[in-house]
Amino acid sequence: MNATNIEVRCPEDIFKALMIGQRTRAVASTNQNDRSSRSHTIFVIDLVQKNTDGSQLAGRLNLVDLAGSERINKTGATGKVLEEAKVITIILFCNLPLFL
Repeated sequence: MNATNIEVRCPEDIFKALMIGQRTRAVASTNQNDRSSRSHTIFVIDLVQKNTDGSQLAGRLNLVDLAGSERINKTGATGKVLEEAKVITIILFCNLPLFL
């Protein structure tokens, strides 16, 4: 797993971090989707508001893109993409309780 922690201070920094993730995202073309995710992406935004009285408010936003698990017979996947699809399905099945 490649996890990166980036501190941001403004909306532009968040956009830059999203673009870094976009560039490293694994995708492949299938009959169903020309940019099918072949990797999972989790983008977590932790927000902290520091008030003048010393108190703080905090929140978290989780953005999750799970790799696709399209039906093999509809995708036309072969070779490496087919093998990736099999692994993606197994990983999703094994980790399903984490997302429920």
